[in-house]
Parts: sequence; structure tokens; C-alpha cells
Amino acid sequence: MKTKVKQIELYSFDVFDTLITRRVGVPKGIFALMQEKIKGKMNLPKDFYTIRIESERLAREIGDCREITFDDIYSKMQADYDLNDETINYLKDLEIKTELENLVGIEENILKVQELLKQNERVILISDMYHSSNTIRMFLSHISPIFEKIKIYVSSEYKTSKYEGKLFRIVQQEENIKPQKWVHIGDNKNSDIKKAKNLKIKTEYFEFPPLMRYEEELLGLHPGNADYQRIVGASRITRLNKSENKEKYDFGASFTAPIVYNYVNWILEESLKKGFKTLHFIARDGYIPKIVADLIIEKRGLDIKTKYIYGSRLAWRVPSEENYKSFIELTLNDYCHKLSLYFLAYRLHVDIKYLNQFFNIKNVNQIFTDAERIYIKNQMLNTPEIKQYVLESNTEYRDLLLEYIKQEIDISNNIAFVDINGSGKTQDILANYINTIYPSKTHCFYLTTSIRDDLEKSSIKYTYLSEPRPHYHYFELLFRSLEGQTIGYKKHKNCVIAKQEKIEDTILLKWGFENYIKGIKDFTKNIFNKETINNKELCYIYQEFMTTKCDSQMASILGDIPFLTIGSEKNIQKVAPKLSWREFLLLLIKGNQINELSEFPHITLIRGNALSNFVKQSLLRLQQLPKCFIELKLYFKLKSLKNQKIMFWGASLWLENFIKKYRIKDKNILGIIDQNPNRIGHSVYGYMISSPKELSTKKPDYVVATVKNRARIIYFEINTYLQENYPNIKLYPNIFE
Repeated sequence: MKTKVKQIELYSFDVFDTLITRRVGVPKGIFALMQEKIKGKMNLPKDFYTIRIESERLAREIGDCREITFDDIYSKMQADYDLNDETINYLKDLEIKTELENLVGIEENILKVQELLKQNERVILISDMYHSSNTIRMFLSHISPIFEKIKIYVSSEYKTSKYEGKLFRIVQQEENIKPQKWVHIGDNKNSDIKKAKNLKIKTEYFEFPPLMRYEEELLGLHPGNADYQRIVGASRITRLNKSENKEKYDFGASFTAPIVYNYVNWILEESLKKGFKTLHFIARDGYIPKIVADLIIEKRGLDIKTKYIYGSRLAWRVPSEENYKSFIELTLNDYCHKLSLYFLAYRLHVDIKYLNQFFNIKNVNQIFTDAERIYIKNQMLNTPEIKQYVLESNTEYRDLLLEYIKQEIDISNNIAFVDINGSGKTQDILANYINTIYPSKTHCFYLTTSIRDDLEKSSIKYTYLSEPRPHYHYFELLFRSLEGQTIGYKKHKNCVIAKQEKIEDTILLKWGFENYIKGIKDFTKNIFNKETINNKELCYIYQEFMTTKCDSQMASILGDIPFLTIGSEKNIQKVAPKLSWREFLLLLIKGNQINELSEFPHITLIRGNALSNFVKQSLLRLQQLPKCFIELKLYFKLKSLKNQKIMFWGASLWLENFIKKYRIKDKNILGIIDQNPNRIGHSVYGYMISSPKELSTKKPDYVVATVKNRARIIYFEINTYLQENYPNIKLYPNIFE
């Protein structure tokens, strides 16, 4: 009987990023962690991160061969920076210790080695590394005892490498193995795969998670930042996990998790300083932050409780005798682009047929014009019958809201809420209701919003990303939950519970929501090797990537999320559907705007292949040509008014872009008027922002309205204000018409 010939007689494994990896974004990240540890302890001419990298590079350049040892690197450092033996030995020990503290085993491949050893197969390890085989064995044994006796071939000891191909030849000779009976497993496509294949060695490629584009940008801008190294390292380690719907799992672990982790750490730090004992996470945007907060609080043993509280603009913006005027103005101004009589009745919690008796509008679903909206606002503010009807219709809403507040919130303490985005106006209304029960201050944390920190009112706001950036509302896409919005409250078994809109949650489940949440949770667990990380620059970089540099892969993930900014969600759809260039052309031919089909047009525009996206962008630029004419018209008009004193009205994003694009530096422009008290005292490219009262001292000849959103109604209000208070100041014709 013939003996069965073994097909494979030798299995070799790469070490780093195949069997073990580090809790940092890239291998050099270990030096950033070392730099953090020695900060203030040594008087070095430059940061240690740079010194360590330079010393290794120079040691390779002056050596007899490319492969060097750990000692070679530190000898070069000692010579170049005149460091004594004690300092060098300390740094060498610190590097080994830091490596050990941040090593993580790659379970998938460790189990392969373990199984091969059980089957008495021959296993060796091959590494291109400056560390010695003894040090590498120490690293590996720190993770698993199975590596204590496995033969290790390392480039620093053989003075040649896998990269050159020669180390494979040495292994072949010493192991006396034919290439056809040898399998090498590794993560480097060149050193582990291509070079081995050139020698007829069989290979298995292990794909260690590559850096995402936004991670590359983050580490490229801040390579020596220890916190960013930890964050990206935790993301890559989390992406090693095998998961269903891995695309959404990886997105949650890599993009959303670092943002929410930094945000929640900031909230917890501020809460400890301010003595907040309970954090109320507002449904639904607070769902994911609460998950992360609970994990951090449990791990660190913090004396903070969390509570999930049901609320929304619709549930908390309830009119009362005290807030009626501000409520009506808020409702008719905030929702102008969606405001029909049907929508107005829905937000007012009133019967549309009864409300229409006062207005006699034929098409209740038609969006109001600016003139109609102003007329309706005046009627609602000045018609006692309408006011009485609205307040009476909301009696039960007010009573249930107050009862829910008493039931769910300890109003005798400082009350802290957590949200993602908002104007803070809803929070002001809620604070007023709370104060009718018990005089107290309410506090609310926001990730990003249009307001600045407001510390004076009874409703105090704190904003994490306080720098004004375009499209900050995009963050809302990342913070979803499976629940419908809270539309009010109802009694149930002697309790008040939330009344929620019924929505089709299968859309979000099919998108991969559960795996998305699991990715966020797993990241949070993997990052727990440091007390706290709170660095908002990461959030700004990731926000910019999402809003201006988003690639087609991210656009596909974000665009399929079911989402609606305002209104009923019964028929909720994908937030940014994919459009072919033909569909996009048809849309423009019909005279429609892309935002009629997409809540986030920027995302829709880049969903597709490169050619399709190029055509869509070109078509959009053609449609936007009139907008350029607006800018040019204003530019040349300003030149013609160079002998007149001018002030802009409205510190808008449009004005910021205009000043920057056309490099406006005219001395006859006295500044900018804005009614937002949070903007007053700041400047836009050198032009100071002032309140309307300053017109009496500035005395401009002309005011130019520069608020693009709701341009007609804003222009009308400015004109009315000037005629009543400063009739001698001319208002330049509306540039947006």
C-alpha cells in the first residue's frame, strides 16, 4: 500500500499585522504614544516622534545593508543628539514596554497556527523587523504561549529581508524545503505575496484592514497625535471582526464611532465639572450617544446616570398663553420651505378644517408664498379667535407635557439634556414649561448647531463643535434609531408615555442598522485603553470629509439611510437616492431642483461611477450659472458705489463665500448687521458684525440684504425696519431676485 504524500510540509507566517498588531493607526504610532509619556521629562531638540523616525531612516542609510537592528537605531539617535547611556536605555525600555502594552492578537490567524500545531504540522515565522527574534518571541508569547518554541526568522539577524526575496531563500535552505510544499501567509502584497510567488512558494494573502481615506487624511495632518493614533488603531482592530453586512459594521466602527466617542467624552467631562448627576438623552438622536455613554460610564465607574427621554420639536413646541407670540413666529419662520396650511395645522395640533375657516385656502397642501406667510402670521397674532382656538386645542398637550416632565425629570436639580443638532429654540420652550413647575436652569449639550454657547438664559446650551461650518446638519444622518418621532404623550396605566409616529423600521433594518450599532459598540470597547479622549479636530476633519470630500462608497452608505429633516415620516424614503445622469438631466429639463428629490443633494450627486458623476456635476454647474450672475452683479455694483458707505445685512454663509471668493476689502463697507446676538462682536474676513442699533452710529448710505434663505421675507422685514427706524438709509434692491 502506497503512503500518501503530504502536499504541504511547511507553513510560514508573517508576524506584524498577520499574527499580532498594535493599538495604533500605523506602526509609527507607537512613537507618538512614547512621546506622550516622556512629554516634559526630557529636554530634546525636537519632538521624540520625529527623532525616532529620523534615527531609523538615517541608520538604514549609513548601514552596510538595508536591514538594521533596534540597537543600531538608538546608537544613531545617541550620536546625533548627544544622549547619555541612561537616557538611551530608558527610551529603549520604554519602546519595548509601549509595544507590549499595545499589542493585540489577530485571533483568526492565531487559531490557524494553533490548529496546525495540533496536527503536528511544521510552522515557522518570518518577519522583516529591526527587533531580534527573542524580542519578537516575547511579543508573541505575551499574546499566546503557542509561540514559545516556534522558529522565528527575522531580517535584522540575517541582514536580508522578504522584501528583497533573499530571506525566503535562506529559509528554504535552512528548512530544506521545496517551494511547492511550502505555504506562506502574510498581509503585505509585495513582501509576503509577490516575492514569495516569484520563488514558486504558495501563498495566502491576509487582508489586514487598510486605512480609510478619512483616516489617511487625519493621520496625514496629525501623524504624531497619540489620541488619533489610538482612535484609528481601535477602528482598524474593530474592522478585523467578521460581521454580517460588514460595510455598515465597518462604517459604524470607523466613521461614526470616533465622532460620538469624542463627543460623549466631552459631555462626561463637563458633567463631572458642573456636577450633573443625570444626563437625559433626547429621543431619537440621543439613542446612539446614550449607548456609548453607558459603556464608558460602566467601564470607568463614573457617578453619572443616564436616561432616555422622549421628546421632539412636535412634542415640546406646544403653544401657551406665555409663549404664543414667539411660538407662532418660530413656527412660520422655521418651516417656510415646507409650510402649507396642512403642515401648519399639523404643527399647531389643530383641526385643519376649522383653521381654514379663517383663511379659506383652496389647496391646503400648497406651499405658502412669502406674502401669504406674512399675512397668515399677522392674522394668527392679531386675531383673538384664532389664538383662543389654538390655545384651547393644545390644553391636553400642555397638561400631558407637564405631567411627563414631573414624572421623568428630577426638576429640583440642574437638568442636563443631550442632543445632536438644533437651534436650541425647542429647548427654550421646554425650559419655560419646566420653570412653571419649579424654578431651575436647564442645560443642553449639542454636538453641532448654529448657536454658540449661551450661558445667560434659564436654558443653557453647550456646543461641542462651536465653529460655524457648512452642512453641520449632515451629522444627523449618523444618529438614527428604529423608533418613530415623538408626536405627543398619552396616559397608560396611571403613567404618561410617549405617543410615537408609526414608521416602517424594516427599511433601516435592511440598511444594516443593527450591524452599524454593533460596530459602534465594539469600537467603544476596543478604545478603552485610555481614560479619556476628547479632541474635536477629528470631528471637524470627518465632517468636512462627509460634506465636501465624500467618496462614492460613503455616499452609497449614507444615501440609503431612511431620513427626513422635518415632518411626518410615515412614507420615509432614502435620504439621497441614486440618480443616473439621464435621470438627472430629465429632472433639470422639467425645471426641478435636485433638492426636491434628495434631502442631501451633495450625496446624490456623487452616487455612481466617475463618468456619471462628472456628467451630473457638469449639468448642475450649467443650472447654477444664474447664481454666478448674482455674485457678479453685486461685485460690480459695489465697485460702482465705492464713494458710498455700505453695510451688509445678514452674516450668512453666502456672504462669507462671496467676500472670500471675490476678495472684498473695500474700505467704504462699514461692516455687517445681524440680529443674532451670538454673532455680534465677531467678524467675517475683517468686517465686524454689529446689531441693527449700530446703524444710528455707523450711518451707512446703503444696506445690502445678504441672507439667501427666505430672501423675500427677510428683505421685506429689513425694509420695514429701516422705514420705521432709519428712513434716510437706502435698501439696495433684492439681489436674489
